Amino acid sequence: MAQQLQEPFDRPSIASQEIDGQGVDVFCSVTDPIATAPSEWVIRFTPDAALTWVSEAICCQLGYRREVLIDHSWLHFIYPDDRPTLISHIAALTPEQPGFVTKQRIRFADGQVRWLEWSNHGIFDPQRQLIEIQAVGCDRVVDQRIEAALKQSQERFCTLIEVSSDWVWEVDVNAIYTYASPKVADILGYQPEEVLGKSCFDLMPLEEAERIAPVFRAIIAARQPFRYLENIAIHKAGHLVVLESSGVPILDDAGELQGYRGLDRDITARNQNEAVSQRAREVAEAANQVKTNFLANMSHELRSPLNAIHGFAQLLTLSQSLSPAHQEYVNIISRSSDYLLNLITNILDLSKIEANCVTLEPSNFDLYRLLDDLKAMFCLRASEKHLELRFDCGGEVPQYVYADELKVRQVLINLLSNAIKFTQQGNVTLRVTALHAIAQAQGSADLLPTNPEQPGHGLRFEVEDTGIGIASESLDKIFNSFVQTSAGRDVGEGTGLGLSISRAYIELMGGSLTVHSHLGQGSKFQFDIVVDVVKPEEIRDRQIQSAATRLAAQQPQSTTPTPSCIYG
Repeated sequence: MAQQLQEPFDRPSIASQEIDGQGVDVFCSVTDPIATAPSEWVIRFTPDAALTWVSEAICCQLGYRREVLIDHSWLHFIYPDDRPTLISHIAALTPEQPGFVTKQRIRFADGQVRWLEWSNHGIFDPQRQLIEIQAVGCDRVVDQRIEAALKQSQERFCTLIEVSSDWVWEVDVNAIYTYASPKVADILGYQPEEVLGKSCFDLMPLEEAERIAPVFRAIIAARQPFRYLENIAIHKAGHLVVLESSGVPILDDAGELQGYRGLDRDITARNQNEAVSQRAREVAEAANQVKTNFLANMSHELRSPLNAIHGFAQLLTLSQSLSPAHQEYVNIISRSSDYLLNLITNILDLSKIEANCVTLEPSNFDLYRLLDDLKAMFCLRASEKHLELRFDCGGEVPQYVYADELKVRQVLINLLSNAIKFTQQGNVTLRVTALHAIAQAQGSADLLPTNPEQPGHGLRFEVEDTGIGIASESLDKIFNSFVQTSAGRDVGEGTGLGLSISRAYIELMGGSLTVHSHLGQGSKFQFDIVVDVVKPEEIRDRQIQSAATRLAAQQPQSTTPTPSCIYG
């Protein structure tokens, strides 16, 4: 009987000719859908359990070849204790009660035994005789594992929603809420059921809804995730709440957009803090601007009389009619006015730096002439202290460059002035070297400029002295405003602003000012900057104006010793 029934199931077209109309309907309604689903666990067997057909999935899962299964009774693969149950169910089948469900332990080819659940359906001929049973099986162990994993995932999701401070939501393509987590009550004051069925725009002020609507339409059209979209909602109590929304698209099996799933975060407090901080910054900037304007005005008002005092004091020093005591008084006036002028200049420069009002003003200039000016400026002062002042300019240093001459000059004046002030014996050296020459000497390209926006010529400036040096604990502080070392306080000169201003200027030019020093062994200040090399004809013909060009008639010659200056 099994052989007779197997052929019709293998060849449905022949079977349809041998079975009358009712049989064809039964056959087609049962077998055709299964024939198109080869991944399911499907078997067919006769009332005496002889297998007539097995799906490919059965062969793969059980580990048997098709011919091995077909040659055996289905009972052969069922655990012995479970066989009587199947036999009794088959015997009880009728056209009115054609189906039953069983759980049986099945023996796999690798020796393992597993519980499988089977949905069995009897097929009857027109004479109401049972001719075959078709069974669809599933691995309940795998299903239970899937269910357990799904349950665990759902519990994890629910836990995250409960502990999260964010409100989780789902909307359809019309922005209608289809899900709202309980956290919406904490953020907007509504219970989840009060939100469902409403549009997100219903919870916004009219102006905000008009602003967000086109944004939402663009998001829907793009079908892309979105993040950190700030929007304003109305709390149930009436006040406004600033939300930060993020979401991902929800797609069905066909890839059609069903809506969006995401979360809202209350950032009202954060925005208020940012607004307060912004206001504080604006107030501070306004205060800085007021301070800068005040200092600029005051410096102008103070400089005018101080310049007059300083100028007349310099003229009085040339007079021969003053007594030695009066001459000393005039010198004190000159030194004090000079100190006040420098103090005013430094304070004004510092205020500009703090207000970010300092900008570069590059120009073409003669670097060699600048060094000559500095040599002439400090040579006499060094000679008065019996110091050797050295200027060492490398042969590869370009003469004509494009940079901010005034700031380079001011930094070097400050460094040389400090070096001479804190050196009692020995020498002070200003050294200028091309960075590529240093790199070649050291066999390293690390010193060369690497910024593509600054392709110019790198120069290193060093001011080195044999003075009193700086204690190690003071090295990190000397660049702070109004900070002086103990030696500076002992000398009683300076305001503690020069190095702070100098560092700011060097950083503005793209470099950095550093110091190497040991107490009692001198100091070396160093900075690197990048300049552009220009042609000599691009230099403007500028004449340096001197404060005095010659002594007046009948004035005695100076008895000051010849300055000891060396220019390399």
